[in-house]
Order: sequence, then structure tokens, then C-alpha cells
Amino acid sequence: MPPDRVEAEALDPTDLEAAVAQVGDGWRSLDRQAVFITGGTGFLGKWVLATLAHARRVHSLGCTATILSRDPDAFVNRWPTFFDSSWMTLLRGAVGDFPFPPAPHGCIIHAATDVAHRTNADQSKYDGLLGTRRVLEFARRSSAERVHVVSSGAVYGRQQPELHSMTEDQPFAEISLESDRAYTQCKRHAESELTQFASSSRCATTVSRCFSTIGPMLPLDGAFAAGNFIRDALVGRDITLSSDGQSVRSYLYTADMTAWIWSIALNGAAGAVYNIGATEAISIRSLAHRVASVLQSGAAIRLGTSQVPPFRYVPDVTRIQRELGVKQTVSLDEAIRRTARHYDQRRTKQ
Repeated sequence: MPPDRVEAEALDPTDLEAAVAQVGDGWRSLDRQAVFITGGTGFLGKWVLATLAHARRVHSLGCTATILSRDPDAFVNRWPTFFDSSWMTLLRGAVGDFPFPPAPHGCIIHAATDVAHRTNADQSKYDGLLGTRRVLEFARRSSAERVHVVSSGAVYGRQQPELHSMTEDQPFAEISLESDRAYTQCKRHAESELTQFASSSRCATTVSRCFSTIGPMLPLDGAFAAGNFIRDALVGRDITLSSDGQSVRSYLYTADMTAWIWSIALNGAAGAVYNIGATEAISIRSLAHRVASVLQSGAAIRLGTSQVPPFRYVPDVTRIQRELGVKQTVSLDEAIRRTARHYDQRRTKQ
């Protein structure tokens, strides 16, 4: 089975141990708590769940978790390793109208983004607004102690190449491309709703703005350039770009990104917004060459053409590193190797 068809199941225990260790004693605040998670069945959400499960074992936590899912049966069948314990419950429903669990939940992580209407900005904005309001209403009724919203660096809009990195105080740019509008507006409105909620609640609210990531479970056949490049390298074909590759990004290993999300959710200052991402800037074209070199694929790099100017998508992470003491523990080269190894090992087991 080619790697772009592989369904990954298990994460490397070494990655989970490193992520849990980076959060440290912050996990103990979850002891005897109920955690509610939206978006827990997505790429990043599965990392959030897996690290929570590992932390529960390491720290002997008496916590439970409720995970919102549109189709729990399909998810369990596809990812059985995530639901082998009675402390996890899958709640059937959509983020905009899910039934409230009967028991209160002290910690809420809202990581869901309705992408069904990503090409329809107005519908996506509306869906995202309803979803965030529903989650916050549940938080209010639960008298939740902490609510964390997983947002995105996309809220800043497309910045110019001469801007070195974006701080949390960077003004939002006008959304210049229609293809960016739905997702960006959805995340901006989620943050806005959280700010309004915080003004009338004693709950500690936090936001993480996640930039680009790379790691196991990254889709290899979707909108993620890094995943597509690794897929092409693993099957021995040329790496093809859909653009001229001049735009610049940075890539944080997913285990680090997940540790930073949990650090914010559990230890972040009330009302604070934190960027999450790597600081090593690399063009998409250079990333393609890097993947081919690290994986020794010998693949040729085939460039496309771009209809829009290149842009830079790199965060300033001074705030989170200073306040929460997090670190980037995995280099880009090692992140590429680990991601490829994850899928290659899964492929050999088919």
C-alpha cells in the first residue's frame, strides 16, 4: 500500500514522553477533572488526545475526557488504539449544535474548525461562530475553570516577505485572497467570541495561534506541502510543487506543538494569546530539496507557477518561551525523518 493511502495508528512513545515531560507538573491540575475536547478526531486533535492519555498514565491522573465527534463509530473503527479505555467518551454531534454532556467539565479545549464550507467564507464564518458560541455556552454552564481555543497564525492574514516574524501584537492584515477568507475569518471570530466570553466570566481563557507543523499523522495527500513532499519521496517519484516555491514558512515538530498547546491550556496566563511555531524560516522550494536530501530519495524538484506574490509565514515565539519555558526539541531534519519513518513503518505492516 503506498504511503499516501496508509492510515497511521500509533504514535512513537518517545514522542509522547517528550511532549508530556515538557508540560511538566502542569498536568496535575487535571487530576479528577473532566476535559471536553472539540476537534479531537482531527490530525492535531489526535496528538492532543494521545498526549493526554500518556500524561494520565505517567502522572496517575484521575481525569476523564469527552471528545466531540460527528461520527464516533467510524472514528473508533479507523483509530481503535485511541479508545481502549473507559475514561474516554465520544459524544456524537456537530460543534454548532452538540448535546451538552450531563456532567460539568472543568477544562475545555476548542480545536474544531468546520472546513466543509472552506470555499464559502460567509457560511464558514457562520458555522464557526455557532460552534464557538455553543462551546462557550457549555463552558459557562459547566463553570469551567479553563477554556483554550486552538487558533491559527492565519488570523494575521498574508504578511509581506520583508516582515521577519509575527508577534502576537501584529495587526491583522486585510484578507487579500478569497481562498484564505473562510478559514481566516472562522479563526478570527473564534478568538473574538472568546474575548467577549472572558469579559463576563471568571474562567481563565487562552489562545494558541499555531503556525506550520510537520510530524506523524500529517496527511500526505492533502493541502500540506510538507506531507505531499514526504509522500513523493517515499514512493520514489519527483517532488512537484504547485507554486514557484518562493513563499517562506517554518515547521515545528508536532510533538513540540502539542506540548506547547497543553502548556498554554494548563499554565498560560488568563486572557493571553501565544504564537506556536518554529523559528527556522525556509522557502517551500528549499523544503522540497530538504526532504529529498534528508530522505535520500534522489527525487527531482519540479516547480510550478504562482499567480500571487510570495509571502512569509513565520512566528515570533518569544512570549511563550519566556513565560512558559517551552522549547523546540526536534530539528526540521529530524522531524522529516520521523514523519517518513512513521509512515514507512505503517506501510510495511500492511
